[in-house]
Amino acid sequence: MTDTAPTAPLPPPGYRDLSIPLTDITLKATLGTIPLIVLPLVPYWLIYGWDAFWSNAFDDSWLFFLGAVILGIIAHEGVHAIGWKFAGGLAWSDLSFGIDKKTGSPYCHAKAPMKASAYRLGAVLPSIVTGLLPALIGTAVANAPLTFVGAVLFSAAVGDFLILWIIRDVQPDALLLDHPKNAGCYVKDAA
Repeated sequence: MTDTAPTAPLPPPGYRDLSIPLTDITLKATLGTIPLIVLPLVPYWLIYGWDAFWSNAFDDSWLFFLGAVILGIIAHEGVHAIGWKFAGGLAWSDLSFGIDKKTGSPYCHAKAPMKASAYRLGAVLPSIVTGLLPALIGTAVANAPLTFVGAVLFSAAVGDFLILWIIRDVQPDALLLDHPKNAGCYVKDAA
């Protein structure tokens, strides 16, 4: 009997693989989520207090929270696309969206190569736009539910932060090609 387990696609000629299977990042992502949720909440707690946060964060707002998180996750993937489209010079047809069947993870996949600097920008933008920005606005206006939504969406970028860590040594002008199955990419180092 032969082993028929699916394997990751081989890198294109001239590229090396800097990725890990999505199933391998589950524990790391889960552990990384906790500090990423807490970090954006600290300013709110310092300004208004722990009790003020907890007494307002969940006050009849579960529907708001659920809707905002679902919309935020969709926006997160859209912000990846916008970042890669404009910073990477990609066409809209170079981008696809979906949900990984094994992990349930939503994704935006760039099917064309771009410079590492553009890839990094597109990877980090959702954590700022859908996470930190709402958390900061919520803190500025003393809105605990908005602050908490921002914190949760910031933590949703844990996989993006892991990918950024994996490619931390890649030169900014190297070409990266988003991996079609794994978290990470293929890298073609600059000459």
